[in-house]
Amino acid sequence: MNDEPTDDTPPPPLPGQPEPSPGTPRDKSACNRPHVGFEEMEGGKTFSNTINTLLRKPLSVVYTLEVEKREDGRKLLVRLLCISVTCLAIFGLVVGTFSWNHQLWAAPLKIVGGLLFSGLLCLPSLYIFACLGGLEARFRTIVGILCGLIALSGLLLVGFAPVVWLFSVSSTSVTFLGRTRRAPLLISCMTGGTGAASRINKNLAIAAEECQVAIGLGSQRKALEDATQARTFQVREQAPTVPLIGNLGAGQLNYGFGIAECEACVSMIGADALALHLNPLQEAIQPEGQCDFSGLLERIGDTARDLSVPVIVKEIGCGLSEDVGRA
Repeated sequence: MNDEPTDDTPPPPLPGQPEPSPGTPRDKSACNRPHVGFEEMEGGKTFSNTINTLLRKPLSVVYTLEVEKREDGRKLLVRLLCISVTCLAIFGLVVGTFSWNHQLWAAPLKIVGGLLFSGLLCLPSLYIFACLGGLEARFRTIVGILCGLIALSGLLLVGFAPVVWLFSVSSTSVTFLGRTRRAPLLISCMTGGTGAASRINKNLAIAAEECQVAIGLGSQRKALEDATQARTFQVREQAPTVPLIGNLGAGQLNYGFGIAECEACVSMIGADALALHLNPLQEAIQPEGQCDFSGLLERIGDTARDLSVPVIVKEIGCGLSEDVGRA
């Protein structure tokens, strides 16, 4: 007598389930029913319906990719990819409003490119492990699953975009010299070229980095005249992410200094800008003061035009009149 189960023999019960009564026929239709959620997409194959299905029944997208013909499946993949790029670009544009300027195009490019590149890196591993796990799926289906996950992530990020935008417009952070800072504050130019200057500048730079505010250094004229003093100004290691401003007396432009010396100040410390300070009173009362300030406006303009970084004109504490500031 053959002891093998016939088609009408019920399967053994799962753990925790009661024993079926003798003679209970097996439900053959159960073998042909798809798992819950694995059903073909309802409605048309439009972008709006694809988005609706991704949000409501994402498994239907996977099932449709598996059963669709090659051409229809390819069209669905293209729709998923377009949804991914569009949603991620929208979220990237919102993120770019934190800094504006070039970040309005750079942030979307980074987010779209980063996620798509990450998905491409993960694709071979996903396909290999799917095969090792016994999943009978075509490579196109695995690509579709990955595109669906990225598209769903993009849709969710678009949902958070209004909150991100509200945070960007209500934040105290500002963009200065291409870097976003927590507050519109600057640790202004103080010292350099003396025995204690190196320690002072490094401590100020550490504080600026911790508080995420900009920092300026003292006049670098001493370092241009004595290269051994350059180390007292070099604080980029302590402040790698905040705006760093170099410094040189504007009056030096009347005493032989030019673009070469200004560029040397910038490269010496990796500055994001160069401040040219106006100090006529200080120069007038110093025995070694250089008091020729004639024609400086034109020379400052030439420097601002030719220098590789922005130029800032500042006073050392006495302030500038409105007329001078507007000039």
